[in-house]
Amino acid sequence: MSHTPRGPRRAGRSVRPGTSRLVPGRSAVGTAGAAPPLSPRARALLWSLCCALLAVLTWQVLADGPLRSADERLGDALRAAAPPRAGAELLADLGNPPVAVPVLCAAAVYALVRSRGGLWRSVVCAAVALAAVAPVVSVLKSWTHRPGPLGGTGYFPSGHAATTAVAFGAAFLLLRPLLPGRHRTDTSAGRPLGVLRVLRPSLLWLVVLLVVGNGLGLVWRGYHWPADVLAAWCLAVPLLSAAALTARRWTARHRTGPPHGPSGPPAGSASRPLPEHGSAPDPDSSSGSDFGRGPEPGSGPESGPGPGPGPDAR
Repeated sequence: MSHTPRGPRRAGRSVRPGTSRLVPGRSAVGTAGAAPPLSPRARALLWSLCCALLAVLTWQVLADGPLRSADERLGDALRAAAPPRAGAELLADLGNPPVAVPVLCAAAVYALVRSRGGLWRSVVCAAVALAAVAPVVSVLKSWTHRPGPLGGTGYFPSGHAATTAVAFGAAFLLLRPLLPGRHRTDTSAGRPLGVLRVLRPSLLWLVVLLVVGNGLGLVWRGYHWPADVLAAWCLAVPLLSAAALTARRWTARHRTGPPHGPSGPPAGSASRPLPEHGSAPDPDSSSGSDFGRGPEPGSGPESGPGPGPGPDAR
């Protein structure tokens, strides 16, 4: 979120002490209830860490290095301490395309309905990220030819773990700005939205638990070594980040309405009242998204068709 110069504050009902108005022209959703996107420096650092770790793991697998031996010992120990087969198999199956793809489809449909079709650019980027998992994983599998715990080759990285991370992560990024934030209130009654306000952090933890549980299930059932799963997660982070960045830039180039100059909106145009910081936005205002929310004023919603298929191999 960009910062505006702070001038003298007027005492009144529209601005409370210690708060500031939202920037004119910016969608209220995505500023009052959602965290801003990662800064370029943080995004570059995250990309660098994931790519470096993926490169190290790939190198160790190809060179049969000490990390590969330690990884296989850890995998054997986890498989020996595995929980009952039914539970581990259920977690491992979260990465199956018949499970992961409908999850992202449901999130996309909900985002489209809530935004009245405005989030289609975000959904397109999410679908492309999921569709990219299969070819990228297939190339790495063909290159490394790593044997699996139960035999066979072509297990690095895990296609199921990458599919789960990208599908569930993209669904979270689509849904997160549409849920009430901690400070959002019911404008009709002036009360917090109750149970709904806890859905945002609960959804994040649910996604994390499902992704981690899927990785453990794959190791417990002997479908992958731990490094296969970790490499898949390192691959999912750049895919999701690239999709989010692309959607934000795409939205910034297709905003609706002429930009306001320094003197304010054009003459004769009716200005919308600015909401208080922490209050619920106008329900008719455009919806923001972690995928499509841009840092410039005036950004609008976006969405798109359902996602493509995920990888077909564990």
